[in-house]
Amino acid sequence: MSCVVSATEPRGDAAAPGAAAGAAEIEWLSRQRRREVSLTTLADPKPLPGAAGGVRAPERPRHRQVNFRLMREGHAGLERAAALVHMRPTALARLLVVRGVDQILREADSRA
Repeated sequence: MSCVVSATEPRGDAAAPGAAAGAAEIEWLSRQRRREVSLTTLADPKPLPGAAGGVRAPERPRHRQVNFRLMREGHAGLERAAALVHMRPTALARLLVVRGVDQILREADSRA
């Protein structure tokens, strides 16, 4: 048994097709407006606050990172030495590098 609906019979809410078309048109217009605003903003951007007058942001201190690899024996020695002075191996390695560089620079300055 098949069911045929005639074109003249109302199917639920008669205003639904018109409302859906209106909503789709509103959505399309909204997308178009956003696109126009985006293009205008990108084409002619306003300066950021504080950018006018040559005002520069204060420079932040830059930290540098040094990485190096150790062989297993070298790392085992570092772990043992760190345990003897109650430090983590990473902290001891940093301390040794900083003190070593400082010592070399002081010796170089004393010779000059």
